[in-house]
This record gives sequence, structure tokens and C-alpha cells, in this order.
Amino acid sequence: MKTRASVIGSLILLGVLAVVPWVVSNSYIMHILILALIYLVVVAAWDLIMGFGGVFSFGQVAFFVIGAYAAGMLSVELHLSPWLAMVAGAGVTAGVAAALALPVLRVRGDYVALITYALALLLPTLIVQGSFLGTGGSAGLVGVPNLTIGSYAFSPLVKGPWFYGALVIAALSIFLIYRVILRSSFGLALTAMRDADGFAQSLGVNQYRTKILLFAASGLFTGLAGGYYAFYTAAVSQRLLGLDFFLLIMVMLTVGGLARYPGVIVGTFIFAFTSEYLKIAPEWRMVILGVIIIVAVLALPQGLVALPTSIRQALGRRRRSNDSAPGPDKWTHAEGSGSAG
Repeated sequence: MKTRASVIGSLILLGVLAVVPWVVSNSYIMHILILALIYLVVVAAWDLIMGFGGVFSFGQVAFFVIGAYAAGMLSVELHLSPWLAMVAGAGVTAGVAAALALPVLRVRGDYVALITYALALLLPTLIVQGSFLGTGGSAGLVGVPNLTIGSYAFSPLVKGPWFYGALVIAALSIFLIYRVILRSSFGLALTAMRDADGFAQSLGVNQYRTKILLFAASGLFTGLAGGYYAFYTAAVSQRLLGLDFFLLIMVMLTVGGLARYPGVIVGTFIFAFTSEYLKIAPEWRMVILGVIIIVAVLALPQGLVALPTSIRQALGRRRRSNDSAPGPDKWTHAEGSGSAG
């Protein structure tokens, strides 16, 4: 029943989003919605590795930037078609993520977060020093061409095609992650490793191979989102590796709810708009995002999507408590029985 409801809800959401370009004429709002769909893929891929895989990887922003640079460079330097460059860039990111998994497999807990976040710290230097490869150095990669479908070229001034392209990528990614991967034997192995490591080993789960595939899958989807972002913005900068973007993605995931689909959708769309609103106070933006993460972890450990269920359970416990408490009639009856004795 819950599965059917989530499927119906997802179809309704897709239907609503499909008509957005026809009813929203504000270019700025369309821009935010396009970014939200791109971020949704990143958040869902992070949910796969951290929420369902139980691996505290902080390399998601690095994967996004690698996918963006790889797709952009393949298109600018090697003149690959944009769509082919985007897919190839996603493949490159998957390979980097799988390679990163090798040292990660040797450690656990907080050390995993440190190693994966170290990649984001190393990338700016690699990008600047790799200008001879076509990264653009400190100025960033510019001149990334527009996407094309046949003879039609996407225009930065017309948001509709960009929106539908992002919608297709987001819908396909969400379907593959939550409806295909997590329901496969691989997905069952992930949750078994997360919930009961020893039990998973007793079932014959190859943790080494599973974690490498987990990193590769997360990197693949995130790299694809990064590639689309590169073509949408026509430029890629190392500024994406800053704490600002990292906190934004983390807020979207934690507030939506780890391993709580459709929490990723709820959190992403709420904070895509909230983040834009916070730009009016840039000096406080990261502080506010950090406070939101702390409050979400403490007050909403299961995310916003679980809030209705938590409220129903609390009301149910209160009702049962009231029903079990002795009322006035019960006390009167008890006193009468005592005096009769």
C-alpha cells in the first residue's frame, strides 16, 4: 500500500512538473527549478551511499565537480557531442569514485568522511595546476557549448528545454535508484551491510565488491548531474567546491530524511528556493544552513517526510494514555468498593 502510494504520488508530481513551463513565465523561478532538479540527482545519489549504504561519504560535491569538468572538457577540447560528453563524464566520475572506494574500504566511521572530503580539498589545486589539460585553471572552464537535439540548439534565454532535460534526468535517476537499484539483490546487500554487518557477511555478501559498486553508482549519477550543470551554465568553476554548496546539499538530504523517500524531493525543492532567498544575507547564509542541519538532526532525525507519521504516533500514544488513566467514575467505584469492605 505504501509502495503504491509513493508511485502514485511520484506520477502526480511528474505530471505537475511537466506543465510548469506552460504556467510559469518568470525566468528566475524557472532557473531555480532547473537547479533544484539537478541538485535532486546529487541528493538522491548521496542518499544511496549514505542513507541506504550507511557509508558516511563526503565526496559528493567533488563527484559533481568532476562530472562537470569532465563533460565540459570532453566537449570543448575533444569536440565530443554534448550528450555523449555528458555520459562519458559520468563514466569518468564513476571510475574516480570507485578508485576512491579502495582506500575507504580500509577504514570505518569518521575516517571515511575525512578521506572522501579530502578529495574536495585536493581538487582546487589539481584544477589550477591542470590548466594545460584544459581545465581553465583558476579562471574556470568557459565556453562550454549548448546542448542540441538534431538541428535545435538549447538557448540560455529559453528555460523550457533546459527544464525538461533536467526533469528527464532527475526522473530517470530517481526511478533507477529507488525503484531498480534498491530493490535488486545489490540493494538488499546494501541495507544488510548497513543494519547488520556481521549478518551480511554470514549471508555471503561480498562487502569489498558491494562498496566499490556503491561508490561507482553514486559517482555515476552525481557526475551525470554535474555534466548537465556544466552545459546549462556554459561554465564550470572550482568555487563549487566551497563549503556553501556542500552545506546546501547536506541540508536538502538531512531535512528531507536519510533513506526516507520521497524525503529527498521534499528537502531539495524546499531548500532550492530557501537558498536563493538567503542570498539577501550572504554573510549569514552558511551560518543559517549550519543551524538548520543541527536542528534537523536533533528535532527531526527522520526528516520532514516522517513528520506526519511521528505526529500520528504521538497522538496515538496520548490517546491510549488517556484511555488507560482512571477517570472520576473509576475512582468513585474504587472508593465505594473500599468502604464496603
